[in-house]
Amino acid sequence: MSRRRTPPNPPAGSPGKPGDRISRLLRSRRFRLVCVAFLLLLAAGVAWLVWPYWQLSGQFDQAVAAQPSRLYAAPTVLRVDQPVDLEEVVAELELLGYHPAEEGGGNGGSSMLPGTFRSGEEELTVHLRRHATADGYLDASLLAVRHNGRRVEGLALDGNEVPSAQLEPVLLESYFGDDLQERRPVSLAQVPEELIWAVQAAEDEHFFRHGGLSITGIARAALANMRGGEVSQGGSTLTQQYVKNAFVGDDVTLQRKVEEAVLAISLERRLSKDEILEQYLNTAYFGQGASGVEAAAVTYFGVPASELTLAQGAT
Repeated sequence: MSRRRTPPNPPAGSPGKPGDRISRLLRSRRFRLVCVAFLLLLAAGVAWLVWPYWQLSGQFDQAVAAQPSRLYAAPTVLRVDQPVDLEEVVAELELLGYHPAEEGGGNGGSSMLPGTFRSGEEELTVHLRRHATADGYLDASLLAVRHNGRRVEGLALDGNEVPSAQLEPVLLESYFGDDLQERRPVSLAQVPEELIWAVQAAEDEHFFRHGGLSITGIARAALANMRGGEVSQGGSTLTQQYVKNAFVGDDVTLQRKVEEAVLAISLERRLSKDEILEQYLNTAYFGQGASGVEAAAVTYFGVPASELTLAQGAT
Protein backbone atom coordinates (compact mmCIF):
# COMPACT_ATOMS: atom_id res chain seq x y z
CA MET A 1 0.00 0.00 0.00
CA SER A 2 1.53 3.27 -1.19
CA ARG A 3 1.76 6.30 1.00
CA ARG A 4 0.63 9.77 -0.17
CA ARG A 5 3.52 12.13 0.19
CA THR A 6 2.86 15.66 1.50
CA PRO A 7 4.51 18.23 -0.75
CA PRO A 8 7.28 20.06 1.00
CA ASN A 9 6.74 23.69 2.05
CA PRO A 10 8.13 26.18 -0.44
CA PRO A 11 11.46 27.56 0.62
CA ALA A 12 11.55 31.05 2.12
CA GLY A 13 11.64 33.77 -0.47
CA SER A 14 9.89 31.67 -3.15
CA PRO A 15 6.98 33.36 -4.95
CA GLY A 16 4.38 30.74 -3.99
CA LYS A 17 0.96 30.48 -5.66
CA PRO A 18 -0.72 33.60 -7.16
CA GLY A 19 -3.63 33.28 -4.74
CA ASP A 20 -1.26 33.31 -1.79
CA ARG A 21 0.49 36.43 -3.05
CA ILE A 22 -2.82 38.28 -3.45
CA SER A 23 -3.95 37.18 -0.01
CA ARG A 24 -0.72 38.43 1.59
CA LEU A 25 -1.05 41.72 -0.33
CA LEU A 26 -4.58 42.26 0.90
CA ARG A 27 -3.48 41.62 4.49
CA SER A 28 -0.47 43.87 4.30
CA ARG A 29 -0.46 47.11 6.26
CA ARG A 30 0.97 49.06 3.35
CA PHE A 31 -1.91 48.07 1.09
CA ARG A 32 -4.48 49.12 3.68
CA LEU A 33 -2.77 52.48 4.10
CA VAL A 34 -2.80 53.02 0.34
CA CYS A 35 -6.54 52.20 0.20
CA VAL A 36 -7.34 54.56 3.07
CA ALA A 37 -5.30 57.35 1.45
CA PHE A 38 -7.07 56.81 -1.87
CA LEU A 39 -10.52 56.95 -0.25
CA LEU A 40 -9.61 60.10 1.65
CA LEU A 41 -8.39 61.77 -1.53
CA LEU A 42 -11.55 60.70 -3.35
CA ALA A 43 -13.76 62.05 -0.57
CA ALA A 44 -11.82 65.31 -0.51
CA GLY A 45 -12.19 65.68 -4.29
CA VAL A 46 -15.94 65.04 -4.17
CA ALA A 47 -16.32 67.50 -1.27
CA TRP A 48 -14.30 70.11 -3.17
CA LEU A 49 -16.61 69.76 -6.17
CA VAL A 50 -19.90 69.58 -4.29
CA TRP A 51 -19.34 72.02 -1.40
CA PRO A 52 -19.91 75.25 -3.40
CA TYR A 53 -23.17 73.84 -4.75
CA TRP A 54 -24.23 72.65 -1.30
CA GLN A 55 -23.63 76.14 0.07
CA LEU A 56 -25.79 77.56 -2.71
CA SER A 57 -28.57 75.12 -1.82
CA GLY A 58 -28.91 76.92 1.51
CA GLN A 59 -30.64 79.71 -0.42
CA PHE A 60 -33.54 77.47 -1.49
CA ASP A 61 -35.86 78.64 1.26
CA GLN A 62 -35.13 82.30 0.53
CA ALA A 63 -35.34 82.07 -3.27
CA VAL A 64 -38.01 84.67 -4.03
CA ALA A 65 -38.07 86.27 -7.45
CA ALA A 66 -37.73 90.05 -7.40
CA GLN A 67 -40.93 91.86 -8.31
CA PRO A 68 -41.36 95.25 -9.93
CA SER A 69 -42.61 98.13 -7.81
CA ARG A 70 -46.24 99.00 -8.54
CA LEU A 71 -48.18 102.24 -8.22
CA TYR A 72 -51.93 101.89 -7.64
CA ALA A 73 -54.66 104.49 -7.77
CA ALA A 74 -56.70 105.15 -4.64
CA PRO A 75 -59.42 102.47 -4.59
CA THR A 76 -63.07 103.36 -5.02
CA VAL A 77 -64.79 103.12 -1.64
CA LEU A 78 -68.55 102.56 -1.41
CA ARG A 79 -70.42 103.58 1.75
CA VAL A 80 -73.98 103.08 2.91
CA ASP A 81 -76.17 106.19 2.44
CA GLN A 82 -73.58 107.78 0.13
CA PRO A 83 -74.22 108.84 -3.51
CA VAL A 84 -73.06 106.40 -6.19
CA ASP A 85 -72.74 106.57 -9.97
CA LEU A 86 -73.31 102.98 -11.09
CA GLU A 87 -72.13 103.68 -14.64
CA GLU A 88 -68.75 104.86 -13.31
CA VAL A 89 -68.45 101.85 -11.02
CA VAL A 90 -69.17 99.44 -13.90
CA ALA A 91 -66.73 101.31 -16.16
CA GLU A 92 -64.01 100.97 -13.51
CA LEU A 93 -64.71 97.24 -13.12
CA GLU A 94 -64.37 96.76 -16.88
CA LEU A 95 -61.10 98.73 -16.80
CA LEU A 96 -59.87 96.24 -14.21
CA GLY A 97 -60.73 93.35 -16.53
CA TYR A 98 -64.00 92.33 -14.83
CA HIS A 99 -66.72 91.11 -17.16
CA PRO A 100 -70.45 90.37 -16.86
CA ALA A 101 -71.22 87.01 -15.30
CA GLU A 102 -73.17 84.41 -17.23
CA GLU A 103 -76.82 84.29 -16.34
CA GLY A 104 -78.39 81.30 -14.61
CA GLY A 105 -76.78 78.44 -12.75
CA GLY A 106 -77.54 79.56 -9.23
CA ASN A 107 -79.13 82.16 -7.00
CA GLY A 108 -77.64 85.59 -6.40
CA GLY A 109 -73.88 85.53 -6.79
CA SER A 110 -73.38 81.88 -5.82
CA SER A 111 -72.56 80.90 -9.43
CA MET A 112 -70.27 83.84 -10.16
CA LEU A 113 -66.54 83.47 -10.63
CA PRO A 114 -63.92 85.93 -9.35
CA GLY A 115 -63.54 88.78 -11.81
CA THR A 116 -67.22 88.92 -12.81
CA PHE A 117 -70.17 91.16 -11.94
CA ARG A 118 -73.94 91.46 -12.40
CA SER A 119 -75.63 94.83 -12.61
CA GLY A 120 -79.38 94.93 -11.86
CA GLU A 121 -81.93 97.64 -11.30
CA GLU A 122 -81.58 97.47 -7.53
CA GLU A 123 -78.37 95.56 -6.89
CA LEU A 124 -74.83 95.36 -8.24
CA THR A 125 -73.07 92.10 -7.39
CA VAL A 126 -69.29 91.86 -7.82
CA HIS A 127 -67.10 88.83 -7.18
CA LEU A 128 -63.92 90.65 -6.18
CA ARG A 129 -60.60 89.01 -6.95
CA ARG A 130 -57.81 88.66 -4.45
CA HIS A 131 -56.19 92.09 -4.62
CA ALA A 132 -53.62 94.37 -3.06
CA THR A 133 -54.48 96.95 -0.40
CA ALA A 134 -52.40 99.29 1.76
CA ASP A 135 -52.59 96.66 4.53
CA GLY A 136 -51.74 93.64 2.39
CA TYR A 137 -53.72 91.34 0.14
CA LEU A 138 -57.45 90.68 0.55
CA ASP A 139 -58.85 87.31 -0.47
CA ALA A 140 -61.53 87.02 -3.12
CA SER A 141 -64.97 87.95 -1.81
CA LEU A 142 -68.54 88.52 -2.99
CA LEU A 143 -69.75 92.11 -2.70
CA ALA A 144 -73.45 92.98 -3.01
CA VAL A 145 -74.32 96.66 -3.45
CA ARG A 146 -78.02 97.50 -2.94
CA HIS A 147 -78.96 100.87 -4.43
CA ASN A 148 -81.85 103.00 -5.71
CA GLY A 149 -79.94 104.20 -8.75
CA ARG A 150 -78.49 107.24 -7.00
CA ARG A 151 -77.50 106.17 -3.47
CA VAL A 152 -76.10 103.09 -1.74
CA GLU A 153 -78.80 101.59 0.48
CA GLY A 154 -76.83 98.61 1.78
CA LEU A 155 -73.59 96.65 1.44
CA ALA A 156 -72.94 92.97 2.07
CA LEU A 157 -69.53 91.27 1.91
CA ASP A 158 -69.77 87.49 1.69
CA GLY A 159 -73.29 87.77 3.10
CA ASN A 160 -72.35 89.98 6.06
CA GLU A 161 -73.68 93.55 6.26
CA VAL A 162 -70.87 96.12 6.29
CA PRO A 163 -70.89 99.95 6.45
CA SER A 164 -68.34 100.33 3.62
CA ALA A 165 -66.42 98.32 1.04
CA GLN A 166 -63.71 99.07 -1.47
CA LEU A 167 -63.13 97.86 -5.00
CA GLU A 168 -59.88 96.53 -6.39
CA PRO A 169 -57.48 99.43 -7.05
CA VAL A 170 -56.45 100.31 -10.61
CA LEU A 171 -52.79 99.68 -11.43
CA LEU A 172 -51.28 102.90 -12.79
CA GLU A 173 -47.65 101.93 -13.40
CA SER A 174 -45.05 99.22 -12.81
CA TYR A 175 -41.37 100.03 -12.30
CA PHE A 176 -38.99 97.31 -13.49
CA GLY A 177 -35.34 96.53 -12.99
CA ASP A 178 -32.84 95.93 -15.77
CA ASP A 179 -34.42 92.63 -16.80
CA LEU A 180 -37.81 94.25 -17.63
CA GLN A 181 -39.82 91.21 -16.53
CA GLU A 182 -43.28 91.26 -14.99
CA ARG A 183 -43.61 88.95 -11.98
CA ARG A 184 -46.72 88.22 -9.94
CA PRO A 185 -46.08 85.26 -7.61
CA VAL A 186 -49.10 83.13 -6.70
CA SER A 187 -49.67 80.06 -4.57
CA LEU A 188 -50.20 76.66 -6.17
CA ALA A 189 -53.81 76.71 -4.94
CA GLN A 190 -54.48 79.73 -7.17
CA VAL A 191 -53.37 77.93 -10.34
CA PRO A 192 -56.04 75.88 -12.19
CA GLU A 193 -55.41 72.14 -12.13
CA GLU A 194 -55.75 71.99 -15.92
CA LEU A 195 -52.85 74.41 -16.32
CA ILE A 196 -50.70 72.36 -13.92
CA TRP A 197 -51.47 69.18 -15.88
CA ALA A 198 -50.65 70.92 -19.17
CA VAL A 199 -47.27 72.09 -17.86
CA GLN A 200 -46.38 68.63 -16.58
CA ALA A 201 -47.49 66.96 -19.83
CA ALA A 202 -45.35 69.33 -21.88
CA GLU A 203 -42.27 69.60 -19.67
CA ASP A 204 -41.96 66.66 -17.26
CA GLU A 205 -44.67 63.99 -17.21
CA HIS A 206 -42.79 61.96 -14.56
CA PHE A 207 -42.29 64.91 -12.20
CA PHE A 208 -43.89 63.20 -9.19
CA ARG A 209 -41.92 59.97 -9.73
CA HIS A 210 -38.27 61.06 -9.98
CA GLY A 211 -35.82 62.43 -7.46
CA GLY A 212 -34.69 65.48 -9.40
CA LEU A 213 -33.10 63.80 -12.43
CA SER A 214 -34.67 61.67 -15.15
CA ILE A 215 -32.23 59.12 -16.55
CA THR A 216 -34.71 58.05 -19.23
CA GLY A 217 -35.29 61.68 -20.21
CA ILE A 218 -31.56 62.34 -20.47
CA ALA A 219 -31.01 59.18 -22.54
CA ARG A 220 -33.94 59.98 -24.84
CA ALA A 221 -32.72 63.55 -25.42
CA ALA A 222 -29.14 62.37 -26.02
CA LEU A 223 -30.33 59.82 -28.59
CA ALA A 224 -32.47 62.40 -30.39
CA ASN A 225 -29.61 64.90 -30.44
CA MET A 226 -27.18 62.34 -31.84
CA ARG A 227 -29.62 61.37 -34.56
CA GLY A 228 -30.25 64.98 -35.49
CA GLY A 229 -26.63 66.03 -35.28
CA GLU A 230 -27.52 69.03 -33.09
CA VAL A 231 -28.90 69.87 -29.65
CA SER A 232 -32.64 69.86 -30.36
CA GLN A 233 -33.95 68.33 -27.13
CA GLY A 234 -33.18 68.61 -23.45
CA GLY A 235 -33.59 66.00 -20.73
CA SER A 236 -34.06 68.45 -17.87
CA THR A 237 -36.78 67.84 -15.31
CA LEU A 238 -38.99 70.60 -13.90
CA THR A 239 -36.70 70.64 -10.87
CA GLN A 240 -33.64 71.19 -13.05
CA GLN A 241 -35.44 73.90 -15.01
CA TYR A 242 -36.33 75.73 -11.80
CA VAL A 243 -32.72 75.49 -10.62
CA LYS A 244 -31.60 76.91 -13.97
CA ASN A 245 -34.12 79.77 -13.81
CA ALA A 246 -33.47 80.71 -10.19
CA PHE A 247 -29.82 79.87 -9.46
CA VAL A 248 -27.36 78.79 -12.14
CA GLY A 249 -28.43 80.47 -15.39
CA ASP A 250 -28.64 78.92 -18.84
CA ASP A 251 -25.03 78.79 -20.03
CA VAL A 252 -24.57 75.64 -22.11
CA THR A 253 -21.48 74.25 -20.36
CA LEU A 254 -20.64 70.96 -18.69
CA GLN A 255 -19.90 72.72 -15.40
CA ARG A 256 -23.32 74.36 -15.34
CA LYS A 257 -25.09 71.07 -16.13
CA VAL A 258 -23.21 69.32 -13.30
CA GLU A 259 -24.07 72.17 -10.94
CA GLU A 260 -27.70 72.04 -12.06
CA ALA A 261 -27.90 68.28 -11.43
CA VAL A 262 -26.33 68.50 -7.95
CA LEU A 263 -28.63 71.33 -6.91
CA ALA A 264 -31.71 69.56 -8.33
CA ILE A 265 -31.03 66.47 -6.22
CA SER A 266 -30.41 68.66 -3.16
CA LEU A 267 -33.59 70.65 -3.81
CA GLU A 268 -35.68 67.47 -3.94
CA ARG A 269 -34.41 66.63 -0.45
CA ARG A 270 -35.21 70.10 0.92
CA LEU A 271 -38.63 70.90 -0.57
CA SER A 272 -41.79 68.98 -1.33
CA LYS A 273 -42.93 68.34 -4.88
CA ASP A 274 -45.74 70.89 -4.52
CA GLU A 275 -43.28 73.53 -3.28
CA ILE A 276 -40.94 72.90 -6.22
CA LEU A 277 -43.85 73.01 -8.68
CA GLU A 278 -45.09 76.30 -7.21
CA GLN A 279 -41.63 77.85 -7.46
CA TYR A 280 -41.28 76.66 -11.05
CA LEU A 281 -44.65 78.08 -12.08
CA ASN A 282 -43.66 81.43 -10.56
CA THR A 283 -40.29 81.67 -12.34
CA ALA A 284 -40.73 80.05 -15.77
CA TYR A 285 -40.53 82.59 -18.60
CA PHE A 286 -43.58 82.69 -20.88
CA GLY A 287 -42.46 85.42 -23.28
CA GLN A 288 -43.46 89.08 -23.69
CA GLY A 289 -41.62 89.95 -20.47
CA ALA A 290 -43.83 87.69 -18.32
CA SER A 291 -42.19 85.44 -15.72
CA GLY A 292 -44.57 83.02 -14.03
CA VAL A 293 -48.10 81.89 -14.83
CA GLU A 294 -49.82 84.83 -13.11
CA ALA A 295 -47.89 87.44 -15.08
CA ALA A 296 -48.41 85.42 -18.27
CA ALA A 297 -52.16 85.18 -17.69
CA VAL A 298 -52.42 88.94 -17.19
CA THR A 299 -50.13 89.69 -20.16
CA TYR A 300 -51.84 87.45 -22.71
CA PHE A 301 -55.46 87.29 -21.53
CA GLY A 302 -55.91 90.17 -19.08
CA VAL A 303 -57.05 87.92 -16.22
CA PRO A 304 -55.37 86.27 -13.21
CA ALA A 305 -54.22 82.67 -13.57
CA SER A 306 -57.12 81.49 -11.39
CA GLU A 307 -59.59 82.74 -14.06
CA LEU A 308 -57.97 81.09 -17.07
CA THR A 309 -60.24 78.90 -19.15
CA LEU A 310 -59.18 75.41 -20.24
CA ALA A 311 -58.24 76.69 -23.72
CA GLN A 312 -56.28 79.63 -22.31
CA GLY A 313 -54.41 77.41 -19.88
CA ALA A 314 -53.50 75.00 -22.67
CA THR A 315 -52.27 77.90 -24.80
